[in-house]
Amino acid sequence: EIENIEKELSKPTIETSMSNTGAASAALAIEQSAEIAWTSLIKTPSQLVERKVGPFWLTQFLGAGGSGIVYKAYHVQLGREIALKIFYPFDPSLTDYYQLFERGFRALGALQHPNIVRIFDSGQIDIGHADAYYLQMEYVDGSPLDEWSKTLGKDDAAFTQRLDAALVMARALQAAH
Repeated sequence: EIENIEKELSKPTIETSMSNTGAASAALAIEQSAEIAWTSLIKTPSQLVERKVGPFWLTQFLGAGGSGIVYKAYHVQLGREIALKIFYPFDPSLTDYYQLFERGFRALGALQHPNIVRIFDSGQIDIGHADAYYLQMEYVDGSPLDEWSKTLGKDDAAFTQRLDAALVMARALQAAH
């Protein structure tokens, strides 16, 4: 749980207990603590459920992938249910990468199509002493595509349903480009 992460973060690291070289050691200790917290979060992303992170109350773990973790959340200040994607942190020295993310978020926020979720906000949030980008999106209740597809049969009608879904996705993708 998050309390365990906080306890881990408060423990002195080898570097901070063996040497007292000031700010450099403190920065290294924070960086190592952040790595511990993120490693734990990646292994068990549901540990943040029923926790407040920034202005968001995380209510359900929805999924994780190569770039981040997605939660169903409640925006406390705005009073609305959202989907929140928290991207895994990356090297802060990669300023071009950060700028690319920000341009991408602006482009996503400008999209308006009935089959593309709306983007409400993006920014940075502190998770375990590490900043991570987040994307606040419209929450759409439903099943993941692969689960929905498994509920269909293998007959011609099921094929037609899958094809119709693929055409809807293709039109949304076309609108995005």
